[in-house]
Amino acid sequence: MAVEAQREALAVPPRPRPKREREEEVLVWPELVFIEFISAVLFTITFLIVSVFINAPLLNRANLDLTPNPSKAPWYFLNLQELLLHMDSAWAGVLVPAIALIFFAVIPYIDRSRHMQGLWFGTKYSVRLTVITAIYAMIVSLGLVVFDAGDTTGTERLTRWIPACSEDAVHAAWPCLRDEPG
Repeated sequence: MAVEAQREALAVPPRPRPKREREEEVLVWPELVFIEFISAVLFTITFLIVSVFINAPLLNRANLDLTPNPSKAPWYFLNLQELLLHMDSAWAGVLVPAIALIFFAVIPYIDRSRHMQGLWFGTKYSVRLTVITAIYAMIVSLGLVVFDAGDTTGTERLTRWIPACSEDAVHAAWPCLRDEPG
């Protein structure tokens, strides 16, 4: 009888153990590192091929007595230079970049759920939201370009509700966006 009970116990298939989260993860090495290495090699080869056909000569050494007018910032500062053309320096140089950096620092903490993570258009309204966002961004970008195209009166119409800068505006807590007329 004991032997028969042992046979029955052995005949029952064992339950599969649940997968741990660690077993479902993909290792960084070698999968991701190999893909990044191949991408870096392809980018380098493409960069070398493009550099053969496009000439990018170096200019003369910098001359402190002769500076170009207008002086242009390097490409990684062009957005800041454009902001300085259209805004007060306190806004363009301090507040807007600070707000952007804070926003980028907060992004990882906004949505921490893993639901539909890693899937393109995984939620119900994601395609509609993407299309609406793209259309909105195109309309707003084109509108701002047309609104600002060589005419400063458009900007003044937009910002007429903002108070004019006073002489002590540099020390004020809230910077102004435009200078006093005159």
